[in-house]
Amino acid sequence: MANGKDALMPTLQWMGREEDLEAAARAEYRLLLEEERFSYGDPGTGNLIVQGDNLEALEALLPFYAGKVKCIYIDPPYNTSGEFKRYDDNKEHTRWLSMMYLRLETLKQFLREDGALFIQLDDNEQAYIKVICDEIFGRNNFVAHILWHKKRGKDNASRYFSIMHDHIICYAKRAQSLYINRIVLDENTRSVYKNPDNDKRGVYRLQGLCTRKQCCFEFEYTMHDGKKFSRRLWLLSHDTMKRLEAENRLVVKGDILYRKLFLKESARSIPETMWIGLSNNADARDELKALFGNDTLCDTPKPEYLLKRIIEVSTAPGDYVLDSFLGSGTTAAVAHKMGRRYIGVEIGEQAKTLCAARLKRVIDGEQGGISQAVGWTGGGGFRFFTLGGDVVDNKQRLKRDIAFEHRAAPLYAAETKTPLNRRVCREHDAQ
Repeated sequence: MANGKDALMPTLQWMGREEDLEAAARAEYRLLLEEERFSYGDPGTGNLIVQGDNLEALEALLPFYAGKVKCIYIDPPYNTSGEFKRYDDNKEHTRWLSMMYLRLETLKQFLREDGALFIQLDDNEQAYIKVICDEIFGRNNFVAHILWHKKRGKDNASRYFSIMHDHIICYAKRAQSLYINRIVLDENTRSVYKNPDNDKRGVYRLQGLCTRKQCCFEFEYTMHDGKKFSRRLWLLSHDTMKRLEAENRLVVKGDILYRKLFLKESARSIPETMWIGLSNNADARDELKALFGNDTLCDTPKPEYLLKRIIEVSTAPGDYVLDSFLGSGTTAAVAHKMGRRYIGVEIGEQAKTLCAARLKRVIDGEQGGISQAVGWTGGGGFRFFTLGGDVVDNKQRLKRDIAFEHRAAPLYAAETKTPLNRRVCREHDAQ
């Protein structure tokens, strides 16, 4: 089927799609009400936890945070027909697609121009979500399909194969503006660096300079000692190779020419799409048990090191991270420890009993998960909100007892496509 926006773009159709989208357009804008007894620490950090339906919560947050979020990570229900204590994870396929479409369409509006969305799923729905995201974000804004090794051991009870991975689909708001940060080399990679000739510049690895890529340099090369390399394709220009030779950074092994890549110059590298050895689901349950003495508080928690990787490749300190399926609170906990601001949304009571409780422990300096790796010792704070009533009455008129900030925000955002400045609101209410 064709999308009206682009006759060439295929879209995913399902029963009730148009009715669902029309109903979403009629959704009422609701208030955010702070419950101070669940807030904790410094209230001025910009960190928020919201309890409520995530679509309604996102609509309430959008006027204030549109275009401000650098990274969105969501781990929605996988629609696996399994038994889950806190989620209805057995939705009819069409209901699941409607739920995700509406939320992804709204989430896109939160992203900065250089922002990225990460969606974690298993095989049940990942192919469908890719088509939906192609429609909402555009195929040209697809960034990567990451596989995360999620299990500590093999599942020998599986009927066909032991499923060992989850999918993490990444899209950019605008791919041309997105930059993925380099990551610190892991121990296995660092162990490759050696110093067999006691080079005073430290350990290094060798990189072959000959290539098959047609976009590179083609020439014959002669070393200072007369060693000749026939005409071939090289990764580097002739002048660059001469410079490296003068710096004693070229190594000859037989008929192959290498360059020295020193660890101190390449301590970070581009992230790959296979994440193996980056913690697992069992580790996540261990983290919860260490915090609460119980590992059954959440059905499918995610480990802190997984979120650390996602946040470190896509954000810088002070950036906003948003998770609208907060679950056990891992995203907020990791963002807090890494000096990012965060917005987390969770529908159930575990927003208070698990997410807020976990963040209080983080603020008090708990040392589980990534704490020691990032030097976390405590501090900061967050504010806790629930969803209040509608801003309009049954005749679609603005209610008079609603603060100016909440009356003006949705109108301002709709007209200007930018969030309303809260300082202006406070000054208006003070008059």
